[in-house]
Amino acid sequence: MEVIVVNDGSSDQTMQIAKQMSKKYGNIKIINQQNTGLYHTKVNGIHLARGNYITFVDADDKIAVNFYTFAVRKIKEKKVDILEFGIRKVKGEQVLFEFCPQERIYGSKEAIRRQLEKDASICSNCNKVYKRTLFHNVSFPEAIRCHEEDKLINIKAMCNAKKVASTPAVGYIYDTRENSITTKAISKDYLDILKAGKAVYNLIKRKRSALSRIAAHDYCAHLSFCYLNLFRMGMEKVQETVIKRQIRKEFFNVYRIEKLDIYRAKQDSMKRRAMLLLFWKSPWLAELLYRVIFISLLRCHE
Repeated sequence: MEVIVVNDGSSDQTMQIAKQMSKKYGNIKIINQQNTGLYHTKVNGIHLARGNYITFVDADDKIAVNFYTFAVRKIKEKKVDILEFGIRKVKGEQVLFEFCPQERIYGSKEAIRRQLEKDASICSNCNKVYKRTLFHNVSFPEAIRCHEEDKLINIKAMCNAKKVASTPAVGYIYDTRENSITTKAISKDYLDILKAGKAVYNLIKRKRSALSRIAAHDYCAHLSFCYLNLFRMGMEKVQETVIKRQIRKEFFNVYRIEKLDIYRAKQDSMKRRAMLLLFWKSPWLAELLYRVIFISLLRCHE
């Protein structure tokens, strides 16, 4: 097994520990880089990888014993390009959430649809094993640091895959921490989700045009959510006004092109559907209502 440790500008003892481990074990490679964010950390690991298969592990999470032996055997038995498996989310000894997909095999188009609609699938890279050949000649030019980078990487791989299998076996244990990237308060960095959303939408339009409406719907949901939450990101008023104008223009352009006013997503929640519809009718009114609801919720928790 090849282990690639990507030290993304850490300020603790990570690099020192990684060097000690690489001296002890000959199969460890190290990438030491300035802080570039999750997306390019994963991409740099992909470029260095030489094994037949690739998977991703966050620094503080755990893998079930011998699970990758099981996963690779499953890929070979099923003759597939990607295996998705179960994931358990914990906080200390407490199990917060467990996702166990059905034992199934999907074609490329259906696998991508499941990702876009989160239909019995999740967008994590950590609960999947990929054939490395899926990333051959795949470019990663996007200026993304984090947020939804998993989905973009998945869809780039799935566009090249012929078959994707899923199994309910739990192999990845995700440890929830306070102040981690996925739990910290919303900030300006969250706007990266729009870059990822646009990249996914453009990729789908080029390679799987039949699914463009689904990708557009997801992208527009992110656009409206970011618009409504700009006031929480601590930016200057002038900058906020400029970004609002850009988001409105992009939202209405995509919404009209894809005719999303007559589209109904299968997996949509009532809240998301209401947010999109109201934003389509009046971004100003949607923002006013959102702020009233947000402030009311803050008061309830005081």
